[in-house]
Amino acid sequence: MKNFLLGCIFATTCAVLCGFVILNLGLYPINADEEPAWLENELTKMMKNSYINRQIQVLKNPITATPEVLAEGMKSFKTNCAGCHGSPANRDATFANSLFPKAPQFGEEGLVHPAEETFWITKHGIRMSGMPGFGSMLSDDDIWKIAVFLRNVKNLPPHVQSQWLAPN
Repeated sequence: MKNFLLGCIFATTCAVLCGFVILNLGLYPINADEEPAWLENELTKMMKNSYINRQIQVLKNPITATPEVLAEGMKSFKTNCAGCHGSPANRDATFANSLFPKAPQFGEEGLVHPAEETFWITKHGIRMSGMPGFGSMLSDDDIWKIAVFLRNVKNLPPHVQSQWLAPN
């Protein structure tokens, strides 16, 4: 049993050292115009999702999806978010696709994530992803309205829907 544990420790140490050497010698690609390795993708997703889920446990959406809130959220989204995340009037994803990871397109489908998650990501951003934190540019109220709007893109009142579909 002692030899088995020593072997595990040795193997783990070797793997960590090999990883360090590969990274330190610049052998691991970091360019955004190539798909990342499976392990990088999975580790990044796990880390991001785990951290965000932990952070949003204390958040509670204070905003109700009234027509006025949806209209204000839509206007804020068009102004601040549609350039990367798309809208019916802005379907050109060239810029969004040049980011790593690619900026998700919410323009037609909206979001299935809880509004709290969208609020947190919009307020704080995601490091090394191209997603800035808007907490210093928008009020919490404005960010909540964007989050509520995205949760309701498929169920907009007619007058908000017509504004949403209209060109900028």
